[in-house]
Amino acid sequence: MNLRRRLVVKYVAYFATLVSVVLVSSSLLGMYLSYGKDRQILGQLQQERARSAALQIERFIQEIERHLGGSTLPLIDMLTGSREEQRFELSKLLRQVPAVADATLVAPDGRELAYVSRLGLDAEGSGKDWTSDPAFVAARGGSTHFGAVHFRRETEPYLTIAAGGRSKVGPIVVAEINLKFIWDVASRIEVGTAGRAYVIDSNGYLIAHPDISLVLHKTDLSALPQVRAARMDSSANAAISMVADDQTSGSVLTSFAPIPALGWFVFVEQPVAEALAPLYATLWRTGWLLIGGLLLALGLFFRPASLAIMAVMIVATTNHIVSGQGTAAHAFKNAWLFAGFFLMGPGRYSIDQYFARRAHLRA
Repeated sequence: MNLRRRLVVKYVAYFATLVSVVLVSSSLLGMYLSYGKDRQILGQLQQERARSAALQIERFIQEIERHLGGSTLPLIDMLTGSREEQRFELSKLLRQVPAVADATLVAPDGRELAYVSRLGLDAEGSGKDWTSDPAFVAARGGSTHFGAVHFRRETEPYLTIAAGGRSKVGPIVVAEINLKFIWDVASRIEVGTAGRAYVIDSNGYLIAHPDISLVLHKTDLSALPQVRAARMDSSANAAISMVADDQTSGSVLTSFAPIPALGWFVFVEQPVAEALAPLYATLWRTGWLLIGGLLLALGLFFRPASLAIMAVMIVATTNHIVSGQGTAAHAFKNAWLFAGFFLMGPGRYSIDQYFARRAHLRA
C-alpha cells in the first residue's frame, strides 16, 4: 500500500512538474508576443494620427497654393490693369485667404508691381527687382516655390509661397503665410492625458505645438533623437514609430509622418509610462495568472490560488466592459470556473492534502 502511494505521489509530482514547465514556458512566450503586438498596435495608432495631421496641413497649404495659382486672380490681364486694380485684386486675395499676411505682385520681368499687407502699409509700383530671388526664379519656371520657414521678429513662423497665374507669361504672386493657422491642427489631436502633437520644419524648429510659447520662442528640437531620425530618413513617405527621450517628459513613445512637399514632420508623442500602462496592467494580470496556475499545478494553496485567479478574472472582466475593448466572455467564464475550483477544494493527491494528513498523524 505504501509502495503504491509512493508511486502515485511520484507520478503526480512528475506530471505536476511537466505541467508547470509547459505553463511557465507558454505564459512567458505569450507575454512576450503580447507585449510586442500591443506595442506595435499603439505605434500604428499614433502613426495614423500623425498621418492624418500631416494630410490636413498639406491640404491647407495646397488650398493656399490653389488660390495663389489663379483661382482668386482677376480674369483681366493683370499686367495691363491699373495700379489700383492690381492692389484691389491682391487685397481680395487677403480677404479670401486669412492665412496670407501680405502679398506681392511681380511682373514677368521681375519688377514689383504692387504690395499689400495686413501688418504694414500697402505699396504700388516700387519697381523692386525680384529676378535673383529664389521665389521668383522657381515660379517663373512653372513650379510653386515653398521657402524655408522664417520667424518674424523671432516669434511667429511664416512661410513664403510663390506661384504663377493662369498664363505662363502672366504675373507672379509672392505671399507670406502666417503659420499660426496650423496650430489648431496640432492642438486638436488628443493623445491620452500627457501626450501631444507638434510640427517641425526642415531645420528642426518648432512651428506648431499645443504650448504656443514654445513656438514663439523659436524652439530648436533638432537635437532630439526622434527629430534626427526623421530628418535622416526624410526621403521616406511612411510614418515611423519609436521610443525616444524628450526634453520635458523623459521617455516617450513617438511617431512621425512627413509632409514631403515642405520637408516638415508631424510628431505624435505620449509618455511611455502612460502609453504602455494598459499593456503593463495586462502583463501583471498574466503574471498573477501564471503564479496561480503554477500553484494549482503543484497542488499548493489550492483554494487561495483559485480565489486569487477568480479575483483577477473579475478585474479583467470589468476592464473589458469599461474600456469596450476585447471580449469579457472568456474572463467571465474563467472567473466562474475558478470559483468552482475554490468550492471543490484540493484533490486527494495534492500537496496540501499530503501536509494535512501528516499533520493529522502527528496529532
